[in-house]
Amino acid sequence: MNNIYEPDTKFNKIFMFIGNTITITTGCIGVISWIITQITKNIPQVPTWLSITFKYLFHFCVVAFIFGIIFILIRIIYVGIKSKSESLYIQRKTTEFLHRHLIHKIRNNIVELEPLSLKLQKFSKENNSDAISECYNKELEILSKNLKGYVNSLAQYLTDYRGSILDLQIYIK
Repeated sequence: MNNIYEPDTKFNKIFMFIGNTITITTGCIGVISWIITQITKNIPQVPTWLSITFKYLFHFCVVAFIFGIIFILIRIIYVGIKSKSESLYIQRKTTEFLHRHLIHKIRNNIVELEPLSLKLQKFSKENNSDAISECYNKELEILSKNLKGYVNSLAQYLTDYRGSILDLQIYIK
């Protein structure tokens, strides 16, 4: 079922149709009754009851017109507030997800690079190329795993944000 707060749903189209119909109908009848009331004031042959009836009809139409306008405005404001608050909620949740699953991973991986840097400096002073190569390969494997985690987190974020499944891939050569 569609969200009733979205303006294009059948529920909201019916509400807007009812409000518009009331407003347009009462507006037209009100204008016509006002014109007839003004004409009957100047014609002495028109019965008084007819003149009074159109006068009351005009006042009824004015009140109904105002209620129709208020009905439409309340519905528009209500739908706008609900859709905006739901949109902000979704944005907040996806941003929290991105922050926790991507930004924290990157921060933790940067912190983990400091001990590796110290190891590489030590191996470099000792001219131990095998240890440097081993550290390089190990770090390349960790980097590959981390990049896959970043991409998966980003894909999950975009999937949640767009509401449709998104698949991202990175190839490391």
